[in-house]
Amino acid sequence: AGRVFYEFPLPAEPAAWRITVLTRFEAGSGAPSTVKLLEGIARVPAPELEWGWAEGAAPSQASGDVVLFWKPRRERIVHVISAGGAVSNREQFFRANVYQRRTGERWPFLPLNKQPLRVRRWTVPAARIGPDQPSVEFTLRLVDQFGNEGPVAPPVILPPTSARP
Repeated sequence: AGRVFYEFPLPAEPAAWRITVLTRFEAGSGAPSTVKLLEGIARVPAPELEWGWAEGAAPSQASGDVVLFWKPRRERIVHVISAGGAVSNREQFFRANVYQRRTGERWPFLPLNKQPLRVRRWTVPAARIGPDQPSVEFTLRLVDQFGNEGPVAPPVILPPTSARP
């Protein structure tokens, strides 16, 4: 007898969980399993967001693009079985959503990116932070495999380029 694990989203309240699994093996079928207490989905961690000048731009070039970046956070390890039966482990990382607001305004509901990012950097064009623009803030939220967003990272404030050295 082997164990098979299935992943699926669960409500936050354990009292609302009711799980029934019907299995089918070759000619026979199994009866529904008994309800078991399961561990809830791990919370999505809060990331740390940093910024730097885009490659090739020096701090004295205040009109250059800015790059937001963050360290990868591992969500889980997946066991992959090849056609030959070899088992290997593959790390899967949280994806990310990037948000922008003018300093003092509310954070928007929708992120700047259309789909959660698999890359760990986001380029902010100089036009968004130009001398005629007010100060802007960026933040990041990690996203799990089910689309759940984690807490907001401490915001990064980018002043207008005219205020930069």
